[in-house]
Amino acid sequence: MKRSLTIQPQRSLIKHPLIIVFAFLTLCLLVTSVPATAGERDKTYILEGQIENWPVDSIKLDGEYHSIKGVPLLNYENEPVSKDELRKGRFVGIVFKNEAVFLILVDDKDLPR
Repeated sequence: MKRSLTIQPQRSLIKHPLIIVFAFLTLCLLVTSVPATAGERDKTYILEGQIENWPVDSIKLDGEYHSIKGVPLLNYENEPVSKDELRKGRFVGIVFKNEAVFLILVDDKDLPR
């Protein structure tokens, strides 16, 4: 008895290739977006200048008012400073963390006028 060989078409292991493509693109999107959002969480910068105006709970610096209510005031030696020492023309550094005022650094010496 002679056997005949028949060639059967191979079945694809991946029945829906679009699902694999979609999953791969989603994974790529997640991997590339995670470091960007992590870096934005810790955005810290300092705005330095002379006080232009000083209402009760804010400082006008470079044309903008910044609230200092509840914000610690320190000199550059890390010692507390009283709000009474703030006045027009005093040199300060406003430390921002995540777009909010985090700390006010007050220079001990006034700049010459």
